[in-house]
Amino acid sequence: HLDRWRRDGLHEQPWPTALPQAVGCPRLHVAEARDKLDISRPAVLTGTLDEWPAPGAARWSVDELLPHLGQQWFVVGVTSADEAAAAAAEAERKDSGTVVERRVDAQGTATGYGSDSGGYSADDVPIWMTLEEYLSYSSRQSDDCPLYIFDDMFLDSDVGRPLAASFRAPSCFDQDFMSALGGERPPHRWLLIGAGRAGTVLHIDPLETSAWNTLVSGHKRWVLFPPSADGRQLMPGGCGSGEHLQALEELSDLGDSASHWLHKCYPHIDASVGECIDFVQAPGETVYVPSGWWHNVVNLDFTVAVTENFVGEPNLRSSFAAMSATDPEAAERWRLGMQARPELRRFAELMVDDEAQ
Repeated sequence: HLDRWRRDGLHEQPWPTALPQAVGCPRLHVAEARDKLDISRPAVLTGTLDEWPAPGAARWSVDELLPHLGQQWFVVGVTSADEAAAAAAEAERKDSGTVVERRVDAQGTATGYGSDSGGYSADDVPIWMTLEEYLSYSSRQSDDCPLYIFDDMFLDSDVGRPLAASFRAPSCFDQDFMSALGGERPPHRWLLIGAGRAGTVLHIDPLETSAWNTLVSGHKRWVLFPPSADGRQLMPGGCGSGEHLQALEELSDLGDSASHWLHKCYPHIDASVGECIDFVQAPGETVYVPSGWWHNVVNLDFTVAVTENFVGEPNLRSSFAAMSATDPEAAERWRLGMQARPELRRFAELMVDDEAQ
């Protein structure tokens, strides 16, 4: 129950050091990015907040968010029905101050709300908190993998549109071809508000999309591996051997906990995996993640951020192929949507192989 959430005491452990082969991430000003950015490589962009319209980042401070959104409900995680009920009962019995308010939608499932991987399981139960409750929880918690506001719907809601209007994608990422899908577009932008140790476990972004992540406050640690890396070497079962491997197999949290992966798996990844990028993102910086790159992201302290997945000319064909493999009808609607927009028509011709044309 609640004790299981902090059974490994990660809040008392120092963060693991970088792998011997790990390197940092190049930084450049967003004004230079259009000419100097290597789109095949991760990068940290500075100066992106200066491109936001007034009042810009000021609207994203906790002091500004709380008066306007303090009573707004957010999904902060998911759990099983049995564990959610037990955790709520235990919190009430202990009067611990930890909020485990549970509200379920009409179907009793999370239905993709707040998910960065395209949707939750039908067996998952969403955990809801108001922003005010989450801020209280985050200041008191010592969970190994804290709950996290990772919301893919708020910025497109009526109440969230003023906040959405206060940020901009970095100017060097002005292509957003999947917008041609309109309201049928898969989740692509998220509001991120999270406590220290919350994060997103090692993954590749879906549908061959690229991404940018702008951090307004706090610090995030990023670990990235290129598309050529063997994912089996990065996952539990591939990082470590002997007693360590047995311990990993018994640790179910590795599947969805960025902090557990960083503590328990990352230090044991073999050098044969090859290139690794390990760095800390500071407030005001934007991280660019090209399509296909593995990345694990952990909050080092309380953070507020916004992120978007996008498709530009470099990954248009691969993204279209990925969607065609999973949802051919949606892929065809995407292609037709691009053909219907004069400014995108010439790019629609790039979406299919020459032989198919």
